[in-house]
Amino acid sequence: MRARMLAVLSLALAAGAAHAEECQGLRQVASLDAIATDDGVIVPLKVGGQEAYFAIEPEVSNSDISEAEAKTLGLAGKALNASVYMEIDGHRVTEAAEAPITLGTATSKTYLLVAPGLKLADPRAVGELGIDFLRRFEIEFDLAHGKINLFMPFHCKGQVIYWTHSAPVAALAMKYAGLRVGRGIVGNFTVPLTLDGKELQTAITLRPRSLLSSNVAHAKFGIAVDTREALTAAQTFKALDLPGLRIANPAIALKPVDPKTGCEEDPPAADAETAKARPTDIQCVGHPDLFLGLAELRKLRLFVSFQDQTVYVTAADAS
Repeated sequence: MRARMLAVLSLALAAGAAHAEECQGLRQVASLDAIATDDGVIVPLKVGGQEAYFAIEPEVSNSDISEAEAKTLGLAGKALNASVYMEIDGHRVTEAAEAPITLGTATSKTYLLVAPGLKLADPRAVGELGIDFLRRFEIEFDLAHGKINLFMPFHCKGQVIYWTHSAPVAALAMKYAGLRVGRGIVGNFTVPLTLDGKELQTAITLRPRSLLSSNVAHAKFGIAVDTREALTAAQTFKALDLPGLRIANPAIALKPVDPKTGCEEDPPAADAETAKARPTDIQCVGHPDLFLGLAELRKLRLFVSFQDQTVYVTAADAS
């Protein structure tokens, strides 16, 4: 997983509209083609009225755009507060630009970090949508059929699984986690899943592989990991369980983290200025134990409801 360091933006980000007086039925605003790449999923959208592709990154806090694309679109950058330190792919980030993002029939302005060294696997992708933007919608991940569907909030509580009336539905309570002391808050949300009988706080990632933190692998499963190495080859576990659902024999790689700080290793600094400015006194707490990737997500169909603070899950083929 591509390491990135995040801090609290000193900018007000919109968080949705006012509460509706009474609940309504689901109102879909976009059905996006989820295009698999070597490193995740990208979707087509519009930025400032111009067509573009962005990666969908539900496990990171802040959306971003490459510096080159921001210049092409004429987006004016606004300096971040001098006390805020942010870094993406080894480059310090010092600006954010406001831009209207259009997905389907919905357009919403958001601040995008202007990333000088943004590295995405697919050359079509020019930015990433993080949880700051995604949480404005209710999101259905139908990845077995290559779709990500967006809905407006303010639906009737719990009434979101429209594709089946008889299949088992797991309702998983969302928890926000990911404090990186010294470099800000990382806004992952997690849900509880059980791997070989051990409950793990699990984040959704659209990376190809599921990843288990090395410190959790050692503490809960007795797996020794050399944290100096890169991602290990996938290991096969017996079962990943949700209430009423099971994925047999999931193949999960181990993600090295520093056993002392709980943080994954930072990428090399791209320049001397970044290396000098990096805070060194950091500690990571509350980070996900497990990142559930595409290989397993394609066996499930998920409805992420920020309104209900619940992730509803069925089997991918539920009907």
